[in-house]
Amino acid sequence: MQDTYYQRSEVSNSDLTELKNLLYPRTQYGDKEKAFKFGSLIDAMITEPERVRYDKRMVDDVLYSGEDFELAEAMKRSLRMEARRDPFLAQVLAKAEVHGKQGTTFPIR
Repeated sequence: MQDTYYQRSEVSNSDLTELKNLLYPRTQYGDKEKAFKFGSLIDAMITEPERVRYDKRMVDDVLYSGEDFELAEAMKRSLRMEARRDPFLAQVLAKAEVHGKQGTTFPIR
């Protein structure tokens, strides 16, 4: 199941950034696709946990390594710990949890 964001016809910020990079190239460090894939994992864990298959280490139909899943879990826990000191972040996470209750949820520990 592909995210409906990618089915939109408008030009996205990602498209504009890619155009800028083509017009004004600069040195790239690391694997950009891997970074975006990992970002999708951590984002889903926090804001749309119903999309995460913890038993198979998947988000939708995308499989992740055990290492990436463990790192994302650690980052999620760290974010939750930071929310104990940051009331605004706590509110944002609470809204994300309410959004997640539309489907099956897994607690942010």
